[in-house]
Amino acid sequence: MYRLAIMAVILCVVTATAGCLTNEDASQPTAATMTMQTYLDQYRQAQDTANKTAYIWLTSLDEGDTVHINDTIDIITCNTSMQQNRTLIKLRSVNSSDPQRGGLAFQGDITQQYHAGDNVTVTVHIANVTFTSNNTATGDRWTVHYELFREQWDNATETDVPLPARCISHRP
Repeated sequence: MYRLAIMAVILCVVTATAGCLTNEDASQPTAATMTMQTYLDQYRQAQDTANKTAYIWLTSLDEGDTVHINDTIDIITCNTSMQQNRTLIKLRSVNSSDPQRGGLAFQGDITQQYHAGDNVTVTVHIANVTFTSNNTATGDRWTVHYELFREQWDNATETDVPLPARCISHRP
């Protein structure tokens, strides 16, 4: 019994100090590489109905982190109307037939440079944003805390925008 207690104490000390012997700072931004589906799987959400607050966060990514999404273009279309000068790309790893799920919008027409079947990397950064939203059905005003791509958010209008074309590149 005495040995078991000693082993438990040693295990607790080793576990408690395991990260203390390195120079790693958990608050420093990191880089992660994943498919679009893996990125989408990171999302969690919760809401506090009493305070009308919603939380949408990523489980393994934090503000400032760089994300490299390595994937293959499944479908690419361009909408060059006056209001929607953007290219929509659905990535192959996404487990959905819904084009809105896992689709990324890019500024302008990039269909001459990218095609279905191309292997690409989308490089973005994580941001935490907070905004208010009106529920049109109930008239309630909610506060939303949301982790998303920094390049895909316009702070001035508090809306999402297409990613800059510089965020996507070919990969072998």
